[in-house]
Amino acid sequence: MADPEPAKRRPPVAEVALGVQFSKPLPLGIVELGLLAREFAEWYPTVLEQPPLPRAVELEQALAQPPDQEFSLYPPRLWLISPQNDALVQVQSDRFILNWRRTRVESDYPGFPWVKDAFLVELGRFLAFLTSRKIDPPAFEMCELTYVNHFPAGEGWSRHAEAGLIFQGIEMPKLAGGLVAEDAVVRFRYAVRDADEAFLGRVHFNATPGVAAGVPIYVLNLMGRGIVADDIAQTVDACHAWLTAAFEGLISPAVRQAAGAEHA
Repeated sequence: MADPEPAKRRPPVAEVALGVQFSKPLPLGIVELGLLAREFAEWYPTVLEQPPLPRAVELEQALAQPPDQEFSLYPPRLWLISPQNDALVQVQSDRFILNWRRTRVESDYPGFPWVKDAFLVELGRFLAFLTSRKIDPPAFEMCELTYVNHFPAGEGWSRHAEAGLIFQGIEMPKLAGGLVAEDAVVRFRYAVRDADEAFLGRVHFNATPGVAAGVPIYVLNLMGRGIVADDIAQTVDACHAWLTAAFEGLISPAVRQAAGAEHA
């Protein structure tokens, strides 16, 4: 995997995860996962075991209950970590994910094109491994792109109660009786449909207040899930376009400008 090119600006991105879910689990037991870790060791020498992620079900009717899912801790999910600790490949029987993480304050987010290219390179390496082990390639069911953004106070706002200065359409009204606004948890969901109203996926927008190094922050998790119809790369681009539209439409222009926030 190539080193990321340094970005010209520093968006508030703390982490990006780009992954794909398979329509059914692959036969990846402990032996196969161990061989896979060895295959990736040149680029991701550190290996950790994690509990597997549950299957993500994105239903057209957002309020409907997803079907019951069986969940097991076996086989595990592998974390394969780069020497710089900023790139991470996650593999489990029904998922393949690539993460970029800001592990140092001075680190620059390399940009979406780098994340997409790195994901496709590592996914290709994974598919080649499956072929070498005579395992049928998976059918891609769903693409998931997640951004974790940190907005610290001082970049267009100063107190958690000023959530309306960060997020468009949010207002914390003044109340009588000594009630004083403190903070807000902001959550939106947007279904994505094509010109024929066919369901393509969904965007999830979740912002929560927090504190980092004594400074108030809002942590925004912005996630897009898209149904993979044909080409995985096209679905990745579609998810990114949806998240860009959500970021630009739901984050105030003043905060975007103060943070130098360019979503891509």
